[in-house]
Amino acid sequence: MRGRSWDVLRIRPVSPLLIPHVSLADTSIGEYSIPKGARVIINLWSVHHDEKEWDKPEEFNPGRFLDERGQHIHSPSPSYLPFGAGIRVCLGKVLAKMELFLFLAWVLQRFTLECPEDQPLPSLEGKFGVVLQVQKFQVKARLREAWRAAS
Repeated sequence: MRGRSWDVLRIRPVSPLLIPHVSLADTSIGEYSIPKGARVIINLWSVHHDEKEWDKPEEFNPGRFLDERGQHIHSPSPSYLPFGAGIRVCLGKVLAKMELFLFLAWVLQRFTLECPEDQPLPSLEGKFGVVLQVQKFQVKARLREAWRAAS
């Protein structure tokens, strides 16, 4: 379940751009010079979809975060930054990860999710803005038999 949560945050980050930072000194990243005082915005979408960092980045693959036994959660890339990094990391990181895990577990435990027969699979293209918006789609949620019998 955690691998799914982690890849959801990688492939579709809530915010495609991290909060702006200001360079404290003249510096460089690769071939780019960054002067002191320059506003720097990290394009998280690009970082999380970089083929140099991720194998088949456009594919949803929760297994990329698991060890060979399918158990241990780890990040295969130092560029996994769904909540930012350093002293300005999102204060709600722990709570958000816990909430995402609990919500997904609750839904998937109780329901089978399907695409309606007359509907195409939803597009994975998001609508960019301050936050990444999912395009509208329909889903059929069927209560699992064990939960139907219990209610």
